[in-house]
Amino acid sequence: DDNDAVVQLDRHKLSADGSRVTGTELAVLPFRFAPDLLDQDLVTITSHMYLRDRGVPLQRSRLYVEPYALDEEHAEVFGLKPGTAVFRWLRVTWAENDEVVEHLEIILPTDTSRFYVETSLPGPLG
Repeated sequence: DDNDAVVQLDRHKLSADGSRVTGTELAVLPFRFAPDLLDQDLVTITSHMYLRDRGVPLQRSRLYVEPYALDEEHAEVFGLKPGTAVFRWLRVTWAENDEVVEHLEIILPTDTSRFYVETSLPGPLG
């Protein structure tokens, strides 16, 4: 329902030495699935870990990775110029009943990110 209450978690991921922001994360979850999310250790918890610990039966998620031009707000956070090309991840997660339990947006500068796709290719070609 579009009128349901939500929990919004907005985090900045820091470099190992804490000197700069290496990613931003905005997670939005229905309140009924995440009533105490903001009371958790937000440094280490992930939304999937949290939902599983609460007994939410996660079924699937879809992750989109796309190029994105930094807006002024994110540019300031990263210390980069507006319009700089970065990666944006958009993830939607569903429970077993096909109910959406999370929308997630992650912004990652290209100099702090490396991704790969690994595919298993069993059996003979043919």
